[in-house]
Amino acid sequence: MKRLKDFKVNERIPRPAVKVFPMQFGDDEATRRIVLHYARCVILHHKKKYRSWLINESGFFLFGF
Repeated sequence: MKRLKDFKVNERIPRPAVKVFPMQFGDDEATRRIVLHYARCVILHHKKKYRSWLINESGFFLFGF
């Protein structure tokens, strides 16, 4: 199995710098929609792992999904 130190970098691809813009979140509908969208993305991405955490010894879910 190769390790990271076994790979040699001959050419580096230059990448443009990405600007990050700060966002002000408030207590409004737009903020709620943004937060819910990304929360759903994270949950769907890690759903199998989360489900294994939620199952107790008897095989029942502790919380409904």
